[in-house]
Amino acid sequence: MRGNGNHKSQGAGFSLIAHRLTALALIGLLASFAPVAAEDAAGPLDLETIDKLFPPVDPDAPQATDPADPGAAQTTNGSGQETPPGADPLADLREIEQQALETRTKDAAERYHALVKAANALLKQAETPAEPPPSLGASCNEQDDIVAMLTSELVQGYVKRAGKPEADLLTALLDARRSLNVLGQETTEGFELETALAERLMHKVEQVLNSTRKQRDKVLPVVAMANRVGQLIQLLGDSGLDQRLVAETGAWAAELIPSMLDDIAKKHDYSLVSAVFQVARAANSTGLDTGTADVDALMARIEALMQFDLTLTFNLTSTGANGLVEEWVLESRFPLRYKLGGGGKTLHAVLVGDGQGSYVSYVDKDPGSKLTMQGASFPVSAKIDDFDACLGNATVVIDQFYAETETYFTKNGPPTELPILQSAWIMMFEDRMAGGAYSFKVPLNNRTPIAIDRKIRVVMGVFDGTLTIRLKHKPK
Repeated sequence: MRGNGNHKSQGAGFSLIAHRLTALALIGLLASFAPVAAEDAAGPLDLETIDKLFPPVDPDAPQATDPADPGAAQTTNGSGQETPPGADPLADLREIEQQALETRTKDAAERYHALVKAANALLKQAETPAEPPPSLGASCNEQDDIVAMLTSELVQGYVKRAGKPEADLLTALLDARRSLNVLGQETTEGFELETALAERLMHKVEQVLNSTRKQRDKVLPVVAMANRVGQLIQLLGDSGLDQRLVAETGAWAAELIPSMLDDIAKKHDYSLVSAVFQVARAANSTGLDTGTADVDALMARIEALMQFDLTLTFNLTSTGANGLVEEWVLESRFPLRYKLGGGGKTLHAVLVGDGQGSYVSYVDKDPGSKLTMQGASFPVSAKIDDFDACLGNATVVIDQFYAETETYFTKNGPPTELPILQSAWIMMFEDRMAGGAYSFKVPLNNRTPIAIDRKIRVVMGVFDGTLTIRLKHKPK
């Protein structure tokens, strides 16, 4: 060991001597090339001066690295401690992430077990019934935005209250179990607690269904509550309980339809037409035979109940420059058939029909002329669009309401063909013309057999005309 130490010391000494000799040689070489004045020449450099100009370097000392050199090896970490070669610079980050994952897993497990404890405590308590649902009506909840918003808030509020506390606890349990599964943890408990909570929710729904049977003003909150419970049961995966729920809810909804159809026929409540199909959708949500409604048969029944007779009357007066007056009365009466199309919110209804118009009377009030008139009957086609009992309006569309011409007779002269009614109608209702027909937006009366009773008067030039539109409900 001592011999090695002496060898090392001798090697360092030789290096130092070599360093000095090299420095002397270099200085000598530089001096041989540099022109120096004789008077400025200095004597030879001693070893102390050489050491100051060229500090000796220990070959065994650690070599400093250039920070700008990307290839330089990093020998220390941020704390000044030496970093072992090949260490992963992301090790600390991975350790932090692992600690965070362990913390989240621990918190999720604690939350789940706390919910299990709360569920066990609740199931030991007696069941409480749901509060009675609010009365919101079965129709006209979508036409007005404010009414729709308030209705939605009332329904959502009721559903939230009616399911407490079981629905909140069941939702939290399912979420906590899902969170543990995402974190890679399997829960040891089965779904017995969740199933027991779902059964209690089912009892709440059944209690509400039984207490509101045949009450159509409860349909929105009752169906919404059943749908919410059904969603939770589907998350639970209990198909038997799910089928039981939808079957009972569908049967409850189907019981509402006969009385609604009866009110359309006898109380002339046209607003129930859309509501009937909404209830039918709820009844058919089961996908089972129990409680379903035959939509095709229902549409046929609605079309039979929504039949009307349309009466059009046109009274026209013409006053000449001499003050003499002529009067015409034209009339047409024919049935309109109710046609349904679309489905859901796109459900569209139109009443269509056609018949014959005729000249009912003509009066020439000039006592001396004794003018008479003959007018041929003429075809009339009509439809009523935008038939909306909730908004209280409809649009009556008529293709024409006149013959091409009338024949006028005097006592002595030959008969004369004159299109007086045609000219008057076209001139007075020109602003109603659209798509080759004449359109009249009129009020619609609900819960009365006379759905439309409107007089439209126009005075233009020598003409003073009044069109009367009358629509009478004639259910079959």
